[in-house]
Amino acid sequence: MIRKQFFIREDQNEKLKALCARLGVSEAELIREGIDMIIRDREEEEQSWKEGLKKVLDMEGDFDDLKKTVENNRKNWNKRVDTLMQQGLLREQQKNEAS
Repeated sequence: MIRKQFFIREDQNEKLKALCARLGVSEAELIREGIDMIIRDREEEEQSWKEGLKKVLDMEGDFDDLKKTVENNRKNWNKRVDTLMQQGLLREQQKNEAS
């Protein structure tokens, strides 16, 4: 084992001592367990992020469909804006802001 020294706040010290007493473990053991939990959580987050990025990068074929969907949504949006303009519910300035 490697020895480490660090500072903790007074409230952390009190809570650490109380938790160790309840669990019947040493402060060092609880601190090591906490470090392991943090490392594991961070590694899982990083792995999850990498897997998500890989899925996006592997979607080459799906980008054509995405582009079509965006184009269709844009056309439908423009149609709705034009309809609102014709009905007098939207002014030219608002149309420019909405587009």
